Amino acid sequence: MTGELVPLFGPQGLSSDPATGQPASITLPVPAGWPAAPEQAAYHGLPGAIVAKIAPHTEADRATRGRTLRVNSAGLEDRLM
Repeated sequence: MTGELVPLFGPQGLSSDPATGQPASITLPVPAGWPAAPEQAAYHGLPGAIVAKIAPHTEADRATRGRTLRVNSAGLEDRLM
């Protein structure tokens, strides 16, 4: 992190995308030591489809959604066996 403040408000209030009227998105720098995102191959098949389906409904990072899905699936499988 750089410690810089990211302004969310412009002179007229909350900055927004003129095309959609939605609040403008901000991109923060990746913290030092943050793990790299998995390659595209990690999102193939059913797990990839589930992660993609959840994407519009969450702010969670794509890699986090994939890991959470795999951990919870393993726990469910363990209970069913």
